[in-house]
Order: sequence, then structure tokens, then C-alpha cells
Amino acid sequence: MGLGDEKFTGVNSINDYLFISNIENNLKSFLDWGFLNIGGFINVTDTPNNQSNAPNRLAAVNDPNYSDGQVWQTIHKDWIYDSPTDYSPLFITGLSVDGNPISTGYVLDYANSRVVFDAPIPTYSDVRMDYAYRWVQVHKSSSNLVWWKQFQFDVVNDATQFHQNTGEYAIFNQHRIQLPSVIIETVPSGTSRPYRLGDKSLVSKQDIILHVIANTPAHRNSIIDIIRLQEDKVIWLYDTNKLILGDVLPFNFDGSLNSNYLQYNMLVNNCDEFGVCDETYRWKRCHLQNFNVSSVESRYYFEEAKIRITAEIIFDDIG
Repeated sequence: MGLGDEKFTGVNSINDYLFISNIENNLKSFLDWGFLNIGGFINVTDTPNNQSNAPNRLAAVNDPNYSDGQVWQTIHKDWIYDSPTDYSPLFITGLSVDGNPISTGYVLDYANSRVVFDAPIPTYSDVRMDYAYRWVQVHKSSSNLVWWKQFQFDVVNDATQFHQNTGEYAIFNQHRIQLPSVIIETVPSGTSRPYRLGDKSLVSKQDIILHVIANTPAHRNSIIDIIRLQEDKVIWLYDTNKLILGDVLPFNFDGSLNSNYLQYNMLVNNCDEFGVCDETYRWKRCHLQNFNVSSVESRYYFEEAKIRITAEIIFDDIG
């Protein structure tokens, strides 16, 4: 009697990131990197504008996990830390308290777009910091519990409310969705079929919905057009499991930047002039296909649409 095949195929651990998880992570990285490389960011400095005389000023956050005056947040979230190819976002180099530049005694929490001081400072302090943030913010509905967060209708015209830390700004950055946004939702719809005879190889397809939510029809339509131009694009995916083992993910446990971090293009397209590529973190090729745009009845003055796409991957090495 031959040996049985009683174990799961294609997986080694219950903790492995598999098809859907890798698709979500990579699609977010692809969209973040793509928007960044067409100038999808805004630099914030101390130059006055129509909404604020100090757009780079931070507000104290009443976080029960810290002492009052220890946590401060910027009016905009999702700070830039990647270096795009053709643009120059404003990277954070330091901040000032009451006009005095400081470079130590705090942590830059990029994960939550806030500054955490080692020791509290007076909440009436004038804390300022130049930075850049993503204009289009991309979220995964599965890991970020996006649908339980509060959508922020008009971040630009809320300067007074921001400094008073009231209304929408009484909610932590990590619990607010700043518009415009794209929310990635993998839906329970997909197929798998054999790829070739004689082994367990598969062609697997997964349907994904990109929810586009914006303040204006113009912003919504622009994002839709940019995304649907990517139909039939074939991209390399990274293996999230290898990123964890290699310690190259962007954030440390406290939200600060990981010194070993590798940005998206270095993970999937790190090739020399001779076309020899570093495949350390590569996983599979993915074909993005079957884009279908549909409208969503807008509520609460939001402009919405959804783009349904299919991600196709060939698993040709299943043991």
C-alpha cells in the first residue's frame, strides 16, 4: 500500500502568509508606490495657506496610554518615508518646540503619524515639524478594520478644530480615514484550475474590490482613471513571510522606521544594468485583469466608486 497524502499541501505553518494575504499586502505596496511615483504626495511646511498660519504645527493627543503632553499628531497622516524615482517628497529631519530645534528625546511613530516624546511637555507648547504625506491613502479592509473607522470629510478646512483637538480630531489618527482613499477588499470569489499534467500546479484567480472614496467627483474620477490604466499589468509579488524573516518590513514595534527596511522597488525589481535581479524576496508573478468600474450611491457628501479586479497567479512549484 502506498504512502498516504494526509497533510496539507503548499503550506508549512498556520502562521504563513498565503495567497490572499500576500495579494493584499502587495497590492497596497503597488498602489502606494505607484501613486508616490506620479507625485501623489503633499509637502507641509510652515508657509501659511488659506486654512492655517502654521500648517506644520502639531496638536497634543489625549492618549490614555501616555501622559498628557507626551503624544502629538500632525493634521495630515500617512507620512512619506520612501524615495520615489522622479519626485522629491519632504522627509522628516527633526522638529521644534517653541522655536527651538530638537533632534532627540522623541520617537517618530510613522505607523500612526504622530510624535511620542520620552517625557511630557506642556500641552500649550508650539510643536512644529515639516513633513510630506500621501495624497491617496491605501488601506486593507482585513487588517485595519477600516469599516469601523471614521471617514474624515474635509481635512483641509479643519485647522481650528485640529488645534483644539475636538470633533474629528479628538479621534486618534489611526482611527480616522483621511480622504481620498482606496480600500482593498478581497472578496470570497475566486477560482483554481490545474496548470499542467503530472503535478499539483495551479492557476489561481482571486477577485478584489478597490473602494475609491473621495471628497469630490474630480478626485474620484482621477483615481479611477489612474487605476484602470493598470489593466493587464503583470507585476512581481514579494513573499511577506520572507520579509518578516529578513527583518525588512518598514516599522519597528513602536512605529518608528526600521533601519533595515527595503522599499517596494528593492523587493521586487532590484536589477542591475545587465538585467540580473535580486530575487531574495520575490514570490510569484501576478497578472492584474478584468477591471470593472461601477458607481456607488454616495452618502454623507462622499463621492464613491468601486473597481473590481482579478489577480491571477500560477503556482507551479507546489510540492
